[in-house]
Amino acid sequence: MTDTSRITEIDAGIADTTMNMLHGYVVDFANNKPIQNAIVILQNGNQKFATSTNQDGFFKIHQFFSINAKWVLLVSKPGYQCLNIRKIMYVNYEEYRIKLKKEK
Repeated sequence: MTDTSRITEIDAGIADTTMNMLHGYVVDFANNKPIQNAIVILQNGNQKFATSTNQDGFFKIHQFFSINAKWVLLVSKPGYQCLNIRKIMYVNYEEYRIKLKKEK
């Protein structure tokens, strides 16, 4: 059953207006070990959400809208190359596994 209180018509299209969540793990590219205290930033224009990874490399950013948004994901940790992922269009329910390479 669809909860119609969450659906809005936009330009003859239908969009779910619920909040989204982005979550996953940040790991070392070479050995797949979790990276603790990596900074994870999700940005769309002036909207910006940031968090850091826990001891398991896990992060979660929640309560943001993604309708017609083109999000950029930035992941950084001293000693590693910064990762910039552009145009994340739909992020809800997907678990990301982000691999960072060590700086040379």
